Amino acid sequence: MADRGLLPATFAHISPRFQTPDRAVLLFAAVVAVMLSSGAFVFLAQVTALAGTVTSLLVIASFMVLMRRTDERHNGRLALSWWPVIAVSGGFKLFTMIQAPASAFGLMIVLLIVGTGLYFVARRKETRVPDPVFH
Repeated sequence: MADRGLLPATFAHISPRFQTPDRAVLLFAAVVAVMLSSGAFVFLAQVTALAGTVTSLLVIASFMVLMRRTDERHNGRLALSWWPVIAVSGGFKLFTMIQAPASAFGLMIVLLIVGTGLYFVARRKETRVPDPVFH
């Protein structure tokens, strides 16, 4: 991310010994340590599971939308064999979601809003795509 200009350039530093972005790894470790030391590990695990469940539901919905599109390779019909798969997997996802506490939904929504804001801030700046390095 620092290579693209999304983080300060200091985080692009590469360790000469390990060939990894050492400062970025240390920043990430510090953020994780702060979150773990807050004593809210179970809550953070619930938020992570909830976000994964919401993402899975979005994938299922996207699949249904894409399969209903018509082009030269597809007739726009969702095969009957997919409906039980969608119903069972969607049902499991909804069952999982209703067990999450309301506070997990709240934090997930706040994180989505903050992440969206950061995306638009980063998008205003000119980002660069580094050339790939092949060894």
